[in-house]
Amino acid sequence: MAFEYTAETVISAMKDCCDSFGDSSDRNKAASKFLEEYQELASSWSLSMGLLSTMELPEDVLVLAAITLRHRIRNHLNDQSAVQQTQLFERLIISMKYASNNCMEQLMTHLSVAIADLLLRSGWGKLMEKCVTSLSNEESPALFKLLEMLPVEALNLKETQQLEDESWKLLKFLTWLIDREDVDDTFVHSSGFKICASWISLHFLSLDELINHIVIINAFHIMENPGSCEGELSQDASDCLVALLKLVPHARNNQSINWYLEDEIFNMCCSIKLPILEHETNQMNATARLYIQLAESYVGLNAENSPVALQGRAPCCFELLSRVARHCDLDMILSSMPAWHELFERQLSESYCDFLGPALDIFFKKCRLPNEPLIRGSQDFDTMTELRGHVKDMLESVSHLDINITLENFIDKLIEKVFGDKSAWYDVEESLFFIAPFIPKLFQKRRQILIELMKTLPGHIFDDEIHPAVCQQMIILNTECHKFIDSPMQRYSFVDQLIGLRWLLRKSPNDLDVLDVIDKSHTILDSLYPKKLFARKDRIKRGL
Repeated sequence: MAFEYTAETVISAMKDCCDSFGDSSDRNKAASKFLEEYQELASSWSLSMGLLSTMELPEDVLVLAAITLRHRIRNHLNDQSAVQQTQLFERLIISMKYASNNCMEQLMTHLSVAIADLLLRSGWGKLMEKCVTSLSNEESPALFKLLEMLPVEALNLKETQQLEDESWKLLKFLTWLIDREDVDDTFVHSSGFKICASWISLHFLSLDELINHIVIINAFHIMENPGSCEGELSQDASDCLVALLKLVPHARNNQSINWYLEDEIFNMCCSIKLPILEHETNQMNATARLYIQLAESYVGLNAENSPVALQGRAPCCFELLSRVARHCDLDMILSSMPAWHELFERQLSESYCDFLGPALDIFFKKCRLPNEPLIRGSQDFDTMTELRGHVKDMLESVSHLDINITLENFIDKLIEKVFGDKSAWYDVEESLFFIAPFIPKLFQKRRQILIELMKTLPGHIFDDEIHPAVCQQMIILNTECHKFIDSPMQRYSFVDQLIGLRWLLRKSPNDLDVLDVIDKSHTILDSLYPKKLFARKDRIKRGL
């Protein structure tokens, strides 16, 4: 029996789909199948437009009606005559105004997508005029949401030429809007930042036309004066400037930026201070995101052909990223780690070692384990594990440098903390964590000191209450040292120590490394206590 598609059956199916969204019930599958078939029906044009005319329906149902019309516009617009397309546009605009006036944010977003697709696919041209004249009488977010979604849909539909041709009209409209005195400043600035960020991020605006535009000037002003606005507006301003910074490498690759403009943007961003007071958390995070993007955009640029004045930006990037690491929470620090990696990989050389020491000191503090044990699988555990993974990679990237005064001083401080009478367990554990990546270089330059360290360390801190985290770091350090020890007697001493640490810890995440050390050591030790080694190896295997 054929299913009858009427307004009532469509509404019922849409409600079922919304109510059972996310589950795997037969009811949800049936409703989803119904909607997929419904969207392909020619009658879904009129039925969906009819639903949008009945705005008393639940918002979720109206959203599905808007999604259906968007699907029809993208795939079957040629089914509609010119008159029908105009009627469709008028219906969508009316619904858009209603959604805006009734704070139906989700519906407004989907209607914006449908309207943007219709404007781009219809071939009417004069996009900006069509948007502004249709919604300019509304002091609502409707027009701004549509302008924000236009570049996204243009890229999705590969209909970019119209926006490229009319980008100057957008900037002119934003200038006019900000000059108005009859609208709320915060609302206008926030909307302007969001619209600009959308158009910039998809490369519909150029740096030349942006740098002196009032929206960008206002964004810099807000970031330079965090106390002049609310935290959310700082975030919008930051998003806009982040998009601007992402445009710099794109412009460089397309040779559409001059060195002086590039330098001007860099210096303007560097002049922004990081708010660090407790009540300025939103502004601090907004500025931190800007710092991170500044480093990512500029450190990766090929400066070979740039004037001397534009070289040497790495020290400034070091300083800005260090501010983030020093003052921000771990989540923000994690988001900065790709920029740190980029900085270390591309720019790090002996000339930057003056900045290396302070950075290592900051990360030493941030990687310290709390006194209370972190529970495996918790968010705090995962965050610390991820941060330490990044820091380990960074340490390995600097460990190839010749041991200079900066690294020597840092390593000496680590050793001092390990043997300090007043060192807490977390200082000892973290010092061992930071020493491990330098093992290859230390064996080249300070071999005897390292061997003495490993010999003396257990006797210095061994007792029944040795912290498991310290024991684990000693196992890691021991297994690293084995790669560079050839003497059978030294190797046996290290193996014996390693297995003692393993039994003290009961079980280690590095058990496979421990077994690997025993396997390799057996061939070198030959007849030196082989039965004892095999017995310990078998016991570790049974414990895996």
